[in-house]
Amino acid sequence: FFFLMIRRPPRSTQSRSSAASDVYKRQVMASLIKISNKDIITKLIPNLFDLLDDEEPNVKVSALKAASKFAQVASPDFVNNLLPHLRSAFQSNKWRVRLSAIEALVDIACAYGDINLFEKTLEPLYFSYLSDKASAVRELGVDNIPKLIKVFNKAWLNSNLLPRLNEVLVKDFTYILKITAVHSLKVAAQQLKGDEINEKIIPMLIRSGRDPVPNVRFTVVKTLKELTIKLDDSALGPIKSLFNELSNDPDKDVSYFAQEGLEALQGKK
Repeated sequence: FFFLMIRRPPRSTQSRSSAASDVYKRQVMASLIKISNKDIITKLIPNLFDLLDDEEPNVKVSALKAASKFAQVASPDFVNNLLPHLRSAFQSNKWRVRLSAIEALVDIACAYGDINLFEKTLEPLYFSYLSDKASAVRELGVDNIPKLIKVFNKAWLNSNLLPRLNEVLVKDFTYILKITAVHSLKVAAQQLKGDEINEKIIPMLIRSGRDPVPNVRFTVVKTLKELTIKLDDSALGPIKSLFNELSNDPDKDVSYFAQEGLEALQGKK
């Protein structure tokens, strides 16, 4: 009975009321698939995949939440089989589905803790947060950076995350991507020591502080101002030079916050 309930009957056989009822049933079933017994999990995987392919967004969201629970007891092969369904969720035109997809992806990555598996299957999908049209999805991608660093350590930050962010800042022409990359650098910096921030993060931000788009320069100035708290005075020279330069910026917001940044540096002495 359980398996029959989560199979979707042909739409041609449904009335409007029964169709609504069926959507509700599938959503409930997707929410209930959070069983820890490995044998039962194995039997339910095909049903989970059916729910992930459901055309109703609420059903997809519930199924994505269940998928992260499956990963806690299923074998690593589960990720390879899940990947096409997860990729479809990331391509959904519903931002709540994409939001749940990011959340599920990170939970699955943390459940396995396998850097090779993550790099080969999940990481390309994860980095799509940088260009997502919905600010909530971009913010969730940024917010999950510490979680991934905790699982995969600074090796992933140095070898994968920072090069990807640098690529966006250097090569991409879309200002939203660049701003999201700057926010990502700020969050990543919180996981580093002062000398590491100065060596790995500050040069990227200084270069981006001269970006032709005012919103990017503005975001960089605010980020640098926050990061100066973690830096030694000896590392503040390039930041001060940039703030001096941007204090005369034609954009009023950029120049205002650059002047504030200079005042904050004076207060550190």
